[in-house]
Amino acid sequence: MRRDEIIAALRNVRHALEEAKIANTIFFFMRSGPKEGAAARAFQAYAHFMTSYSSFGPAERKIMDAMKVTPITSAEFWQRLVEKKEGPQDISATRFGAMLITDYFPSLESLFERNSDAQVFVSANQHGLDEKIVSARLRFFVREPDVPTLSLKHFVATLKAVESLYDALLRTYNLSSEESLIVGSLDSGSDKEFDVIGLAKGIKVVSETLLECWQRISNAKALKTSMNIKVACDSIDALQKLKAAQDNDSLSAEEAETLRRTILSSVETLFENGVYTEAMETQVAIIPSSLPVERKKLIVFREKSPTPDPGQQYDPEQEDDIIGPDD
Repeated sequence: MRRDEIIAALRNVRHALEEAKIANTIFFFMRSGPKEGAAARAFQAYAHFMTSYSSFGPAERKIMDAMKVTPITSAEFWQRLVEKKEGPQDISATRFGAMLITDYFPSLESLFERNSDAQVFVSANQHGLDEKIVSARLRFFVREPDVPTLSLKHFVATLKAVESLYDALLRTYNLSSEESLIVGSLDSGSDKEFDVIGLAKGIKVVSETLLECWQRISNAKALKTSMNIKVACDSIDALQKLKAAQDNDSLSAEEAETLRRTILSSVETLFENGVYTEAMETQVAIIPSSLPVERKKLIVFREKSPTPDPGQQYDPEQEDDIIGPDD
């Protein structure tokens, strides 16, 4: 898992454990003596936690397995607690794992965080320190299988594509910046990740352009349509803006075409190398029932024929032929 996935997942699990009072409830059953209202207390803790657990992803579940708290998701575990059939060692291990997450993780969380993550970057204009340039950060992820396959050649091509796309979009949207993109951080895990810092408006346009292209490509895939990346992105907002600039003579035809090719080739390079952004990752999957379906009409039903006289013999030649696709 990536560092940011671990932090987010631990926070989700910790919040769910605290809200359901799991550690305290387990300790309640570890104490000797009668347990008045034991069944109700166990059910309340179990039901409360499972409400949060239903929204957990693979990262949260991996953490629960690693910390040995997965048993609390089983109704049998709580039933054995009530009936005092759960082994003391198993109970202690589960409670200890829950306490590590709720009591000790907050103190260790700062070790996972980077100081640069919380910083707001403001660059000084090269022509005068009085004028500040507000910067922003954009995080990119590079998909990796279980065995690393990202070569230096592909990584360099990825960084170059990000830079080319950024510069082309700055020119397209008439955003002037004398500052180059800065690498804010590099990290790895299940996927590689890197942050770039640049002009806030330019970073916003890059993120929106990649998201717009991704939406068009993913929609085409959902419709089982084979679509070239450049074809899918041919009418995105950035290219429409280039066309408008060319029409009003703000850009020459040659410059507009150069920018167009740069934008499309950069997007293609990024997608082919498995690069994606946080905004792309959070896109909601298309619901199959909402997709259109195209089928060749085989039968057209006509109005029902009048009911024949019971005494009249059926003659199939009197019936109209069934209308087929060629009629």
